Amino acid sequence: MFANKVSDKDLIKTINKRLVRISAPPKVIAEVCRGTVTLTGQLKYENQRKQIVKAASSSQGVLQVIDRLLSPPARKPEQC
Repeated sequence: MFANKVSDKDLIKTINKRLVRISAPPKVIAEVCRGTVTLTGQLKYENQRKQIVKAASSSQGVLQVIDRLLSPPARKPEQC
């Protein structure tokens, strides 16, 4: 089986730095287990998802990204 050469500890440091750099919402959390990154938390805007997943998946040593990010709450139409 393929062994990951980058430790989970190093991966989480790198991913967290990338999330800060792209101004990911503070409620977005990354967890790493054997090279698999799981993203959880609440997005402020749906268009943030692609950038956050890309930031996590482009780190060297990441084998897989599981996206469990929650979409922002639906906006209610304005009442007259």
